[in-house]
Amino acid sequence: MLILETDREIADVASSRAKEKDLSVSERLKDIYSAFSEISVPDLENAIAASTDRNEKVLYRTLLNLKLQLEQEKIINQTLL
Repeated sequence: MLILETDREIADVASSRAKEKDLSVSERLKDIYSAFSEISVPDLENAIAASTDRNEKVLYRTLLNLKLQLEQEKIINQTLL
């Protein structure tokens, strides 16, 4: 699929750039990933409903969409990202 091939190319370029610059993931970003992994879909839905700030709602909606997409990948056993 064209989208998957483009995503792979982007990932390859990002990987080669990371190797060139010897970039490391900060502890703060690792903490964000860890927190994201532990958050449930209902938690994100509740956060969207409780948010009053537009940017906060956008963030929670984006995280929810990503979480749902990752769950969908497990169900169909195919990588979408």
